[in-house]
Amino acid sequence: MRSSFAILCVWICFSVDASTPNGCFKIPEVENAEVSQSSRKDNYSDGCFEIPEVENAEVSQSSRKDNYSDGCFEIPEVENAEVSQSSRKDNYSDVKRCELPEDIPNGQYTIVNGSSFVFRTTIKYICRDGYQMMSRFDTRTCQDGGWDNQLPACEEVSCVPDKIDENMRVEGLPDYDELIKYGHRLTFSCAAHGQIQGPKVVTCQSNGQWSSPFPKCVEVMCVANLPVNMRSDVTEDGHPGPKVSVRPRRTITLSCVGKGLELLGQRKITCLSTGEWNVPFPKCVRGKCGPPPQVDSADTTEMAKTEYNSGERVEYLCFSKYTLDLSPPNSKYLTCEQGEWRGNIKCLKPCSVPVVDMDKRGIELRWGGRQKIFSPHQDRITFACQKGKSFIGSSDLLIQYCTDGEMYLPECVTQGE
Repeated sequence: MRSSFAILCVWICFSVDASTPNGCFKIPEVENAEVSQSSRKDNYSDGCFEIPEVENAEVSQSSRKDNYSDGCFEIPEVENAEVSQSSRKDNYSDVKRCELPEDIPNGQYTIVNGSSFVFRTTIKYICRDGYQMMSRFDTRTCQDGGWDNQLPACEEVSCVPDKIDENMRVEGLPDYDELIKYGHRLTFSCAAHGQIQGPKVVTCQSNGQWSSPFPKCVEVMCVANLPVNMRSDVTEDGHPGPKVSVRPRRTITLSCVGKGLELLGQRKITCLSTGEWNVPFPKCVRGKCGPPPQVDSADTTEMAKTEYNSGERVEYLCFSKYTLDLSPPNSKYLTCEQGEWRGNIKCLKPCSVPVVDMDKRGIELRWGGRQKIFSPHQDRITFACQKGKSFIGSSDLLIQYCTDGEMYLPECVTQGE
C-alpha cells in the first residue's frame, strides 16, 4: 500500500526548510503521497494530538501515540511511503539546547537545575581541594544564545604568614617570592630562655586560612609566692622578699623564719629551662613536738620523752576495765606532725552499779546474788528477781549490756502489788 506522511505535526514542525522558532507552516514533501485536504492547516505550532490523514497510506501501529506535542527525534515509519531527503534532519524537537559545557582547570561542574543542557539548565562549577574560586559567578545557565556568564577560574589556595616573634624559629618557610600552598606546614620553636605559647605546628588549610594563630615566645621564669614563714636569698627584685621570680639555671637558697620551724625539703633549688624547679618546692614546718598529751583514762605504753621528731608516734593503753575504741577516726596512736600531735584516743567507760541501786529495783545478779557490778563496755549482765518479787514483761529484758558506762536496770515488784 502506498503511503506517505504529512508527518504528524510533530514531525512536520521540525523539517529543515519549513520550521520556525514558533512552529511549522510548510508540510514536508513525501514521495508518491500527498496530504488530504481535511488534514491541511496554516500553522502546526501548537503540537499534534492526531496523525494527519495521507491518501493511500497509513501509519504503522508501532509509531502511533496519543500526543506528539513534545517534539520528535525520529520520523515514524509509514507503510509503503518514505520522507523526501529534503525534509530529513537529526532532531525535530522544539526544545533549545546548549553546547556541551566546557571544563575548567582544577575544577568541575555539576548540574544544579534542569537536565541534558537544555534551555534554562543551570550548572555550577566547583574547585578541587587546594583551589579556590576566583570568579564573581560560579554558575552558568543555558539561554537562547548559549551559556551565560564567562567560564570561572580556580586558583591554587595560598596562605599569608602572620607576624612572627623575633625570638621565634620557624621551619618550613618558603623563599620570599614563593607561595605557601594548601597543606604546607610550619614548625615553630623558641630561642634560649623562651617558652612557646600556642601550637608548635600550624597548617595552611583549603580555605586559605591557617589551622590556628601563630604561637608566641614568652620568657621562661620560675615563679613562687613564699609563705610568711619562709625567705629566699634572691627574689624578683634581687633582694630578699615574699616572692621569687628567676630565670633558668638560677639557684636560690631558702630558709624558715620563726622559732621551732624546720625546712622540709631541699634548701637549695634551681630553675629549669621549662620554668619548673628541679625538686619539689620545700615547706617550713614545726619540726619537733613536746611530750605527748594526757588522755582521759589512758596512758602511754612507754615512758614519754620530752621531745619528738616529726613523724614519730606514741601508743596509748586504757586503764583497767576501760575499753580502747578503735573505730575510725579513733586509734591507739598519736603522731607528731609538723610540731603538733595529731590523732584521736578514746577509752569507753565501764558500768558500775552499786547494791543499793539493785535493791531499789528488786533485782540481783542471776549468778552471784546481791553484789556490786563493775563491768567493761559491751559486757553482758543477766539479772534475776529477788525472793518474793516477780518481773512483769518479757524475760529478755532481764539481760542487759554495758554501753560506754551506761546500763538499763530492769525492775521486779512484790507479788500482789
